[in-house]
Amino acid sequence: MAKNTYNVRNTKRGGRKKNNSIRNSKRNSSSNHMNRKSKASRRLNLKKLFFLVLMVFVLIFCLYKVTSGFIGKFRSDNSTKTVKKLNAEEIQKQKDNVINIMIDPAKGGNNEGLSTKKLKLSEKDINLDIARLVSTNLSKYKDVNVILSREYDEDMSVKERAKMAKNNNMDIIVSIRLNAQANGDDANGIDTYYTDPKEKPSIVSDASEEKKDDSSSSDMTKKTITIADESKVEKREELSKKLAIKIQETTISFVKLRDRGVVNQSYDILKYAEMPSVIIHAGFITNKSDSAILEDKEKLKDLADGISTGILSFIDTNRKEIKADRINYR
Repeated sequence: MAKNTYNVRNTKRGGRKKNNSIRNSKRNSSSNHMNRKSKASRRLNLKKLFFLVLMVFVLIFCLYKVTSGFIGKFRSDNSTKTVKKLNAEEIQKQKDNVINIMIDPAKGGNNEGLSTKKLKLSEKDINLDIARLVSTNLSKYKDVNVILSREYDEDMSVKERAKMAKNNNMDIIVSIRLNAQANGDDANGIDTYYTDPKEKPSIVSDASEEKKDDSSSSDMTKKTITIADESKVEKREELSKKLAIKIQETTISFVKLRDRGVVNQSYDILKYAEMPSVIIHAGFITNKSDSAILEDKEKLKDLADGISTGILSFIDTNRKEIKADRINYR
């Protein structure tokens, strides 16, 4: 009986042990399952975190690109506007720096003038040939703009030529003519004419109109206007004279013709021109020696080179004054 009791107890104890072992096994299994779940959860959380960080970086990158693109466009637009503004200013500055010259070959059409001694070349044709050569020489330079008052065999009045210069904003007129002796053939050489401007500057014209409307203007005001007028006239005379002197000097250095100097005398286109203007008499067509030079194409080219050099030298020395003088005739 006791033995049986012992066996039962042992059996119970073995059962308990077995039950405990099963419980422990279940616990271990549950613990392992929880660990696996925890690890899986951690992995999932890490993936979510990585994905979230990645999305944040993508968002920041997109914002950066959009912002930088906008800023870049804004800067580009401003830069383009600045460049355009600078270009416009530079273009205007270059345009203002260009000196406009009208070369005026006298005669034309039915107004043939006289003819040379040997080849019987007409004055109108020689004037045009010299003018074309001068125009070709000057047109090589970007800082001058050249036009001819006539390019073909046509006659224009001096008033029409002066008006043409005015309408085209010319800064200088160089009229090319030949001289002649009425009773004889011994007179020879080159001379260049200039004259004082006959038309008053606009400041005086305006003042005259004001004087009509306001008869009570003071003597002091009148004196001030007169002084301003004289200053402008003197400056314009100086430019014409300088141009005449420079053309005379250079031309006689290119061709062997007598130097007759410069002359202050108002006639032909000089009566009507408002801008600095000169007339060069490129020799006496009635003189045998001068006539021979005018008939020689190479010497005629030298003559044109001398006139061109004189014009360019005058411009290089007086460009600032020429531009300032525009207020008187534009």
